[in-house]
Amino acid sequence: MINKNKLKNKLLNHILDKGKKRISEKILLKNFKSIQKSQKKSHNEIVKLAIVNLTPMFRIIKLKNKRGRNKSVTEIPAFLSNYTYRTSWGLKHLVNNSTSKTTYNFFNKLKSEIINNTMHEGSAITFKNELQNKALHKKKYFRHYRW
Repeated sequence: MINKNKLKNKLLNHILDKGKKRISEKILLKNFKSIQKSQKKSHNEIVKLAIVNLTPMFRIIKLKNKRGRNKSVTEIPAFLSNYTYRTSWGLKHLVNNSTSKTTYNFFNKLKSEIINNTMHEGSAITFKNELQNKALHKKKYFRHYRW
């Protein structure tokens, strides 16, 4: 499992925008404190649970046809075997869903997204489930890959 320093650094790197590390650290620590106040568990446990719920097992690779005339795109599901890659994939979707254009600012949206993901209700969870269903529908392509 991920220890809290690695977890903090990974989240910090995904939140980081235009090299402003101080601001992203302040946002993250303020977020952790507000999560700690609103929930009974520690913020580390809540964030770990949210990340475990977010990690997808598959991703979709889009392959273009090499012939110039036919511009079809083949979507092939791929298994994500590396745990660190899966976690960073989940964190990427967590931050992307938090930065979507809404009335909330980034701080409130990230806090609500983390808390909702612990209860399997967040928008990143729905994105993950759609991705998994799409991969399972295209599982006829699984025979082309080694596990």
